[in-house]
Amino acid sequence: MEETQGRRRPVAITLVCLLGGVAVLVASAQVVTRWRLMSQESLAGSIAALAGLIISAACLFGLWRMKRWAVLVFALALGARILYGLFGGPPLSVARLVGPALILGVGLVYWKRMG
Repeated sequence: MEETQGRRRPVAITLVCLLGGVAVLVASAQVVTRWRLMSQESLAGSIAALAGLIISAACLFGLWRMKRWAVLVFALALGARILYGLFGGPPLSVARLVGPALILGVGLVYWKRMG
């Protein structure tokens, strides 16, 4: 395993990053295959979905590298997703918030071990 400042990456972080990476890949495939339909409905929504995927991938990479900025950016992105859902975006569902909330929770648990 990769060492970060002399410490090993916790198994929980590794699992979250791997599962999150799979989720980002699946969501990316959905966005790519539905891009034409999505952009006809709402170009802003399509761009937001793409930006969300890029931010999620970057945060997962940062979390893999045990960087605190990843947790902070992920928290901001989750907050933005909630605000978007409350003020005009697609309706919020618990299922779409559980995964990001778990990732954020794991990041906060290991906050002190991050650099």
